[in-house]
Amino acid sequence: MQSTTEMLTISQASKFLGLTANTLTYLINQKKLSGIKRGPGIRRSILISKNALIRFRDNNKVLLDYYHLGAPEGYLSLRMIATRFNIKISLAGLWIKQGRFKDVEKITGLPCGNLTIVPLHSIIEYENIVKQLKDSYLEVEEAQKMLGITKSLILRWLRQKKIQKVITWYGVRYISLDELNWLQNELEREREMIPLLEAVKMLELPYEIVSDISSKYRIPSMIGKVHLLSKSDFEKMKIEHADLITYHKSGIPKDFFNTKMLAERFKVPQMEIARWIRQERFRGVQKIGALTTTSSFFIIPESSVYEYENFVNNLNENFINCEEAMKELNISSSTMHNWISQNKIPGSILWLKKWYIQKSSIKTIVAEMDRQKNSINISQACHEFQISRNQVTTLINNGEVPFTTMKGNIKLINRDDLSTALEKKSNETNHCTSKTTKNPKKKPPRIPEGFLSIHNFSRLVNASSNTIKQLIQHGEIKDLKRHTVDGHDYILIPEFAVEEYFKKNDSIEKVYTTAQAAEFLKKNIIIPWLDSLKKGISQMYSLRIGNI
Repeated sequence: MQSTTEMLTISQASKFLGLTANTLTYLINQKKLSGIKRGPGIRRSILISKNALIRFRDNNKVLLDYYHLGAPEGYLSLRMIATRFNIKISLAGLWIKQGRFKDVEKITGLPCGNLTIVPLHSIIEYENIVKQLKDSYLEVEEAQKMLGITKSLILRWLRQKKIQKVITWYGVRYISLDELNWLQNELEREREMIPLLEAVKMLELPYEIVSDISSKYRIPSMIGKVHLLSKSDFEKMKIEHADLITYHKSGIPKDFFNTKMLAERFKVPQMEIARWIRQERFRGVQKIGALTTTSSFFIIPESSVYEYENFVNNLNENFINCEEAMKELNISSSTMHNWISQNKIPGSILWLKKWYIQKSSIKTIVAEMDRQKNSINISQACHEFQISRNQVTTLINNGEVPFTTMKGNIKLINRDDLSTALEKKSNETNHCTSKTTKNPKKKPPRIPEGFLSIHNFSRLVNASSNTIKQLIQHGEIKDLKRHTVDGHDYILIPEFAVEEYFKKNDSIEKVYTTAQAAEFLKKNIIIPWLDSLKKGISQMYSLRIGNI
């Protein structure tokens, strides 16, 4: 720092500092300057040390810049901010209060009071933010002008959240340019669409019908309560509902009925005809209009209606319902449905979830039930005709005597059928007997050496044929041979299997069935005990007589 003791007057000091005399006087009065002396005389001029001025200049650079430039270098005052942004000074002060600028400072001790200043780098940063905002967003008023709509409409869209990309910055709403461009395109597209009222005029149909058939095509307008159709969707709608449009212009096609005409023909409500159509009582039913619209309706071919009438007349004349059939046959509901499921009642018809039985089938069943009254079971047949059970079973298995199976697998046969079959069998036997007198009886088929039949094997091992068959099925008897004679298959068992059978069963404890156990007890325990009891009683009786 330059050192000197030179004293300067107010005028000289103001020129040295680059200030006005009044400003320098204000600073002196505010005691901002030191090194001041008063001169002699009445006026007592003020002298200031040059060293004090140099110290003041070095220590108060920001304050001197304000007086020289209006603000320190690298800072802007409110007036300068207002000039830079072309706004009022009051608005610039509001922006500072809102905190839009960083690092705001205040200079005190000025003649005009405190001075608010903003660093230039903070101003530049704010300008960059505003630039980015204006590149991607518009204020509501600017957006309104861009879209060419009223302010109330754009505010309504904001309330209804039809505009999503909105930001609020220091109390001002900004709308994304991307969304505004999309809205602009949508509004342009709407201007090319067909209003619903115009479509009504073009189609020459009632408004209610056009409103109904266009429900899946039209869209609500963004601007007002108007529905619009694109030209392509309008053409699609015309193609889809061509029959409906033609009907309203030309009437019902030839050889068809509508539901109203059928309701009058069958003397039922129109809703009943609609129910019949849902039940598929008529063939070839056509629906005029789309399935999803209420304006659509049905048309029914005349041929289908005549076919239905003939079917109903035939049903009434030749069939009875399931309940009436049960009464005539005197059977339960479960029996009736079992017969139907087992196809025991031919010609039955399921119509509208109800079974209908042919009257002729009912007569046949009644006749069969009468015939079954003359039926007997196999035991009764054996007793009545004095024949074996095997003979009756053979006739049944050969199909010579028809049978019916009842509950418990009981077979019933008709007396007359059995009598006829026995008579026929008797005649065949007599005929065969006369032939055998001329032709000697053929020898039974010879079994190859080293093998036994199942019957001979069972006799050798003292077991039943069924037991041997079960052992064969379980694979306990091996090396079997199948032998065919006169078209009949025989299973042959090798002779060495007899010895193997005895070896195997010698090590197994004897097991009896209940019948065999009873026979064993009878022979080995009960009968000997009764014999001994008789002997004892007879001896006692003889002793008593002897004593007498």
